[in-house]
Amino acid sequence: RLFNRYLFDLFFFARALRRQRAALRRGAPPAAPQLRAPEEAPVEHDHRFASWTDRADAAAVASGRIDAPLPTSEIRSVILDLSAVTFMDSTGLGLMLRSFRACKQSGGGFVLLQPSAPVRTLLAAMNLDRLIPTAETITQARLALGLARNSGAPASGPDELQLTCDGDLVAARCPGIRRWLESSWAAKPDARRLVFDLSRVTFIDSSGLGLLVAARKLAAARTDGALEIRGANANVRNVIAIARMEEFLGLPATPK
Repeated sequence: RLFNRYLFDLFFFARALRRQRAALRRGAPPAAPQLRAPEEAPVEHDHRFASWTDRADAAAVASGRIDAPLPTSEIRSVILDLSAVTFMDSTGLGLMLRSFRACKQSGGGFVLLQPSAPVRTLLAAMNLDRLIPTAETITQARLALGLARNSGAPASGPDELQLTCDGDLVAARCPGIRRWLESSWAAKPDARRLVFDLSRVTFIDSSGLGLLVAARKLAAARTDGALEIRGANANVRNVIAIARMEEFLGLPATPK
C-alpha cells in the first residue's frame, strides 16, 4: 500500500510531469530501434508476453495500436518488450504504469524487456528507473519474476543459515516463503545468524515487509540470534526506508 501511494504520488506530481512533456517535445528525433539477438521463446503459461514497437504515444494509444498487457486470474505476471520503441510520451508511460500496477495488485510481477534508449531516458527523468525492473533477456526477466526457479536452497556457514529469495516478496508468495523460512530455521537449531539474501528480489510490498519482520523475530528468539539482510537493491531499500524500518531490520540508513 505504501509503495503504490508513493509511486503514483510521484507520477502525478504536476510540475515534474509538465517538465517531462516539455522535454519530450524539445527532444531529438526518435532513435532507431534496438535489435536483440534471437533467444528462447516466451513461456506463455507462466507469464504474459507483450511487445510494443515504434512510437508509444497518445496517438498509438488512441488508435488501439498499443494497449496495456494486463494480468489474468491464471497468469499474473507480464513481460513487456520495449526494445523497438522509438519514442514514448506521458500517455505511453501511463499505459505502462497501468500494467505495472495491475500486476502488483494481483500478486504478480512486471518486467520491461530491453527497453530502448528513449524509454530508459524517460524512466530516468521520472525517477522510475529504480522502481520498475528491467532485463536484457527473457531468461533474466523470468528470473526477476521468480519464474525460472523457486527460492534458493538453504546455504550454511558454521553458525548461520542463508536463504536466497527470487522474484517479488508480495502477498501471494509470502505465506509459502514464510513456511519455508520457518522449517529451514527449525531444521538447523545450532544456527545463530539468519541471513536473508535479497539480491534477486526486485520488489516488496507490505506483506514482504511483514515477512522480514517475522524473520527478524524468528532469529531474535534464539540466544544471540540475529538477522542479516544482504543484497537489497535500491527499490527494496526505498520501501524499507519509507516504512522507517531500516534500524529495526539492521540495515544502515539510506544516504540522503
